[in-house]
Amino acid sequence: MFYREKSINQIMEKTHKRKLYKKLFKGKEVIPKAHGFIEGIKDLNVTDIETINRNIIKKAKENKLYRNGTIDNLLVVGIDGTEAFGSYKRKWDNCYNKKIKNKKIINGKEQIVEEEYHEQISVFAKIVGKRPGILLGYEKVTSNGKEGKQEFEPNVGIKLIKKLKHVYGNGIDVIVGDAIYLRESVIKTLAEEGYQGVFRLKDNNKMLLENAKGLFKISKEKEYKTKEKRIKYWSDKFEYYGFTVKVIKYEEQDKKGRKQEIYVVCTDVNMNEKTINKIIHARWDIENNGFNELKNQWNMKHCYIANENAIDVILQMIVMSYNLWELYIYGHLHNFEKMKITKIGFIEEIKELFFANKCKAWYYSSA
Repeated sequence: MFYREKSINQIMEKTHKRKLYKKLFKGKEVIPKAHGFIEGIKDLNVTDIETINRNIIKKAKENKLYRNGTIDNLLVVGIDGTEAFGSYKRKWDNCYNKKIKNKKIINGKEQIVEEEYHEQISVFAKIVGKRPGILLGYEKVTSNGKEGKQEFEPNVGIKLIKKLKHVYGNGIDVIVGDAIYLRESVIKTLAEEGYQGVFRLKDNNKMLLENAKGLFKISKEKEYKTKEKRIKYWSDKFEYYGFTVKVIKYEEQDKKGRKQEIYVVCTDVNMNEKTINKIIHARWDIENNGFNELKNQWNMKHCYIANENAIDVILQMIVMSYNLWELYIYGHLHNFEKMKITKIGFIEEIKELFFANKCKAWYYSSA
């Protein structure tokens, strides 16, 4: 997974034909064929790999990698859902099934055909606001596709928040998420687990949004500037299902004159509005530096094996590889950005050194 092989066939080709990975096996060991390789992954215990992941993260915590937090001395974790391991042809237990209309040429004519698509949807938790942005865990959605995303994703997010507290304790300060997570059940869970929450406010909470808009029309604005933006904001406290929350309206204008208006809800009424603004923008880290990289560079889109346990094993292996990579280049090397090499190029360099060194460990110096 670390070397980002795109399919089982590629791994087998490089093992048997090009013999790149042959050195990983002892002389008398039989190198498995594709079928044996697949069956072996199906039989792996996903809990064992998950435990390795947790130990990697706990080691980073022991090394005080985030001792100053990620945003204004707060350790902020973003949660969001995404699709992975999709296939039209392959189906497995507890996959999410949906109907997709596609254009196809049939008998020389373009027609709209409805096809069933199978995928795994998971809600991920990722440290945001500072690199390394390691993945703390995920919870998968098990649904037959009848429920809409608005219904199941917040409930899976609640399970993930509870797992974070069980595994990592009080190390997390703030959970940040999109408007889909701004619900009474999520706010209640955060309060029970001792976390604060920062969420976008959109039309799915119309009453709270309209009340805030009405009040802010007659309220006095405040303003501050950053290196990139000029920001006006309005702020006040509101009651939300028995909880007192802070609602903030931001009007942002960048150096090119482009404007953006966003509404944000924070469960900590004493949190500084500047900090809240940083947190809500850091939420995009999980999409831009997380999902985008996992799908396009770590092959999280490809359905390697249509088996529920195998998919969980492969996803845990991808998460483990991603975390080791983040910790290595941003936690260990420190000056990766000054090395003038792309991440893809750097992985290729490590791969070449690994095989040149006969698949043994070596010390890499960024000098």
